[in-house]
Amino acid sequence: MTQFLRDSLEGQTVTSILITASKESVDLKETLASLDFGKNAGLVKAVTYKNKKLTPSEMKAHITKLQLQVALLRTQIMKAGAVPNLIGAANIVAGGQVPENEGIE
Repeated sequence: MTQFLRDSLEGQTVTSILITASKESVDLKETLASLDFGKNAGLVKAVTYKNKKLTPSEMKAHITKLQLQVALLRTQIMKAGAVPNLIGAANIVAGGQVPENEGIE
């Protein structure tokens, strides 16, 4: 369950968890499981960050950097032969662009 809630427990969110317990012996197993979950959920460390607004030129530079990174990774994949049918990978490496409806099959 902790993995299921990971996105809610990390990042820029504030999350509260309410654990209910019962004093009835018939509910002991479920109460212990709930308390164990609460303990594990409390161990998740949230790393927060502030969103930075980029200027148009900073955004363009960031996009260019990411496009170069994608091209490099596609080249590495092609050289490794891991995914033989990358559509348009050679075009990207050559400086072109792959249409949005194409990608890895």
